[in-house]
Amino acid sequence: MTRTDYGAVLLDQKNGSYFQVNEIGADMITALLDTNDPDRAVRAPHDRYDVPLDALRTDLLSYLQQLAQSGLIDDDLR
Repeated sequence: MTRTDYGAVLLDQKNGSYFQVNEIGADMITALLDTNDPDRAVRAPHDRYDVPLDALRTDLLSYLQQLAQSGLIDDDLR
């Protein structure tokens, strides 16, 4: 994952596909990679951006589903 001014980009080096997320999405994915705990992955963005936890959980699951469908993560990591 590479951070940008507007979030982050994840690149699949095998086929050149990429996935772009906003800053909140980048924070959640970074926290998930660091902790491997979806609940902790949404806590920091919730505190930082004052976004409802339910919305962040929904977004995280959506990100993970899209990443799995794109082949950027293993399907069993969702």
